[in-house]
Amino acid sequence: MDPHQAPKQFCDNINVSHNEEFFIFQVFSGTSNIVYAMTPEHIKRLSIALQWHVSEFEKKYGGISAEWPPRITSPIQPGDLPGAKKPKKRSKHDSE
Repeated sequence: MDPHQAPKQFCDNINVSHNEEFFIFQVFSGTSNIVYAMTPEHIKRLSIALQWHVSEFEKKYGGISAEWPPRITSPIQPGDLPGAKKPKKRSKHDSE
């Protein structure tokens, strides 16, 4: 299948975590998401491939201005997704 002709979804956000065995990344598109698990070796190859593609893009189209502050809070939280349980709102009397 030609990747240029394949159907696409816009990715709004990605959350990544890991443990000693694998990496997990959750890809968000609108109100849906898909979770992937990858070995450390595979995620390293993905990282190298992404770095190469960004470098090639910038050579052709100019630099990309972007920052990544660790622990950034997504504007869309799991509780915002359809069917998610909404946290109970606390009143000022809850802590008394």
